Amino acid sequence: MIVPSGIGKKRLSLLQDKVVLHGGRLVSSFEEEGRLTHVIVDDMLSIDGFKKYVEDEARVAGVPVLKTQWLSRCLAENAIIPLGEHQMFAMPKICPTVLVGTSLGHPHEEQTKEISINKDGFACAHASGMKTDNVNQLITEELGKLAKIYKNSNDHWRALTYERAINQIKKLPKPISSYEEAKVLHGIGPSLADKIWEIVEQGKLRKAEKLSEGEKVRTLELFTSIWGVGATTAELWYGMGLRNLNDVKTKAHLTHQQQIGLKCFDDLLERMSRAEAGEIAAVIRKAVEELCPGTQTFACGSYRRGKSTCGDVDVLVTHPDGVSHEGLFQPLLKKLKLSGFLTDDLMIQEQSTAQQKYLGVCKLHKENAKYRRLDIIVMPYGELAPALMYFTGSAHFNRSMRLLANKMGMSLSEHGLRAGVVRQGREKVNDGHLLETPTEASIFQHLGLEYRPPEDRDH
Repeated sequence: MIVPSGIGKKRLSLLQDKVVLHGGRLVSSFEEEGRLTHVIVDDMLSIDGFKKYVEDEARVAGVPVLKTQWLSRCLAENAIIPLGEHQMFAMPKICPTVLVGTSLGHPHEEQTKEISINKDGFACAHASGMKTDNVNQLITEELGKLAKIYKNSNDHWRALTYERAINQIKKLPKPISSYEEAKVLHGIGPSLADKIWEIVEQGKLRKAEKLSEGEKVRTLELFTSIWGVGATTAELWYGMGLRNLNDVKTKAHLTHQQQIGLKCFDDLLERMSRAEAGEIAAVIRKAVEELCPGTQTFACGSYRRGKSTCGDVDVLVTHPDGVSHEGLFQPLLKKLKLSGFLTDDLMIQEQSTAQQKYLGVCKLHKENAKYRRLDIIVMPYGELAPALMYFTGSAHFNRSMRLLANKMGMSLSEHGLRAGVVRQGREKVNDGHLLETPTEASIFQHLGLEYRPPEDRDH
């Protein structure tokens, strides 16, 4: 990761381009667990300044923080040179919590004893329905405009800064009524406090208003609305002189996914009703039952969280006997394609894990039906509980659960919950052992949390 603070925008872009050109991978967020190996900062950035950006030191535990000069030399020599004098500091390693076995009513099952971990700060420890009204809604809406603008322009660092500030402000029990109140909030410096106070006084933020009116911001927002187009591609197209969807259609070299995203642009951008999402899930359920009686299907995502509208539909497919799901994936896709229900394939993943995943586009057989995004995941029954939790979300809830598991010396994914995990920094050196998780409630219990039903995970 290259921390942009103190590094000019042109120089930052140049360094990022060269890293990719030399085969490196850029990490844009501390949330990308397990991928961060080096952090590059401006030579003048202090450790206190760095900690302010990081917020949670566990995210970079054991990761070397290096001067930009180190990266420049690596690029010049086309090799990873010794850290040596280029290392400014390294955040201390976080030792995993000791695991203590206790019975959950299942043989050989373990639960972590709650040792010196304050869970109150974790979103997963609270029901989303318990959220108080946002008494600073105007402030968070205006800051949200800037966060979206920065995200679309590939400035993930500033976008993340604003998103964190918004989350802080949403939790406040009373309206911000002074500059001093804004300035003392965790993670909010003088510059951001100035913007907050401007919103309080003026009822709007001039910078957000000005940027929103700019051609580039509007164009990048349009391009990133196409399925399969990220901020980097949007920037590239803008630099090529593309300004609208017709330009993209006639002048850009499109991937298969982007062609589909452009073809179905209006439909995929529009959220569907809960009723329509239920109809789509029912089509999958009927096809599965005809192919393999007794197979179970679960509609996840925002549908399972009880939302009135859905952006897409995620359907899990499994069989209680633990074996009948095998060999079902391709026949199911073939059946749904022959019926005309599946219209376009975006991605098919079969080999990497026990779970087989299909990402595509579907369309119901009825008048005025629209193209809709659909994911189908065929999986072993033993992974049902963690998969249900993962594909139900929300994304913020899932990140919170994974971070808590990490701090407890565990590892949580859609495949399972593992205990006794040993890490050096953010790298796993021992995967530990798999815990029995027959239900979602058992995962909460292993983490020492009160169970939250899906509708209470909409953080």
